[in-house]
Amino acid sequence: MLQIDFSPKKKKIVFVSLILISIIFLSYISIRSFLADIHYQEAKKLSKNIETWREAASEYKKAIFILPGNAEYHDEVGQLYLKLFLLYQKKEHFEKAVFHFKKSCKLNPYNAWAHYHLAWAYWNKKMYKEAEKEAKKALELDPNNATYHWQLAVIYKDAGKLYKAASEYKEVLRIIPHHAKAKRAIKEIERKLGNTR
Repeated sequence: MLQIDFSPKKKKIVFVSLILISIIFLSYISIRSFLADIHYQEAKKLSKNIETWREAASEYKKAIFILPGNAEYHDEVGQLYLKLFLLYQKKEHFEKAVFHFKKSCKLNPYNAWAHYHLAWAYWNKKMYKEAEKEAKKALELDPNNATYHWQLAVIYKDAGKLYKAASEYKEVLRIIPHHAKAKRAIKEIERKLGNTR
């Protein structure tokens, strides 16, 4: 076995070099995070005003370019593209929203909100099968979230699956017993089901 014997001076040089390399690497990581956060904060500020949504999307893209593995950035820019789609009805906005929601889900498989947002994106395009699948994934991750049960109920209702919709509204009531909208929704469904018998 080859053994290199360093003099004390060379050992000191190697040790100092390793420390300097570590400092440079950690500084690089910190600077990247700092720069990405600057763009992210600017995007959040711009996304509050409908007139600056496009500029906000650009800032989110800059943040993602610096830190492409940040699931939160992808989820938030997906929400912004979904708003742009609802406003302008452009296919490219819908596709970008779906892309970023899927990316967020992939980067953080435990992020139920990304599945929830993706489900709404599909629901807005009347893609009920896909919306149902994503809403169920959100519920798998957080089964006692009334918001997710509400979403699945709406998807079922719009897809014509009234019995399943009623069941999900009842889940909302299980979690929030005095939820007035859920009570009204169940009565409405029961009326519809009564008329179809």
